[in-house]
Amino acid sequence: MVSKKIRNSVIILALITGFLSIETNHVEAKVIPRTYIISNASTYELTYGNIQVTPYSSDESRLDEAKTLVAKAENSGIDSDILNAKNLVDTLADGQDKTDLLSRIKNIIPYRDRLTAATNAVVKAESSRDQIDVNYAIGLVNALPIGDDGSSLLNRLDKVQALINNNLAEQQALTNATNAVIKAEGSRAQADVNCARNLVNALPIGNNKNNLLSRLDAIQTIIDNNTTYPHALSNAINAVIKAEGSRAQTDVNYARDLVNALPIGNDRNNLLSRLDAIQAIINNNTPYQQALNNAINAVNRAESSRTQTDVNYAR
Repeated sequence: MVSKKIRNSVIILALITGFLSIETNHVEAKVIPRTYIISNASTYELTYGNIQVTPYSSDESRLDEAKTLVAKAENSGIDSDILNAKNLVDTLADGQDKTDLLSRIKNIIPYRDRLTAATNAVVKAESSRDQIDVNYAIGLVNALPIGDDGSSLLNRLDKVQALINNNLAEQQALTNATNAVIKAEGSRAQADVNCARNLVNALPIGNNKNNLLSRLDAIQTIIDNNTTYPHALSNAINAVIKAEGSRAQTDVNYARDLVNALPIGNDRNNLLSRLDAIQAIINNNTPYQQALNNAINAVNRAESSRTQTDVNYAR
């Protein structure tokens, strides 16, 4: 180290927080013959020799530190982090690196604004229960630095997501049950009805469930009727055949009751027509039968009395 007397300009080298300060004074100073890095400084020419003071451009560690602080500020958005980053970047030499870092600092959204935006997005998602809104809110919340605010908002979003998932599951269950009912309506098969009823019964109570159950009940009625109808039709046909053979009024009446119990349709109409034909025969035969009975009774009386009057009457 060399000490020199400087008459007109003296450089006082003071290492203060990484900076060198320059003053003009008439004092003695120890001059270190090396290059010093001073922010925004020019080359100063002293009376006794030259000491080159260059702008900050070669200290990569300081640039790296500035980049780190800027990244931290971008992540947190906290005012103190932004201020620390800017103070350090301001000490850098003018150049593209400094310009880029200052631009990034300028574009940093403060934490309070980011928290407000994230909170508003969560509130919207809670109201709409829409997956798009939830996804958007999650993106904003995840961009917040780790802390109680972000954790609280994520918990609220988890609850909204659970509701959405439940609604999706219920909607899928309703779709499956509806499709099963449609299939049962088309096939009218008992197995399909049973399968559909199990799916419908698993639905939450409400109009959708009630409507599907009503449709299944209607199908079940059709199936039940189709199951008992062949037996009822067979009994009615047999009764009509018997009435046609006996031509007895009691048989006709019995057969008519069975036929009238059948559902309206061609089978019922045909059997009723056959019974009407038998009834007409019975009705036509009734006067003759009565006359025959009267004649027989008169002959029997004449045979018993053997009187001419009874014989004449019977004749």
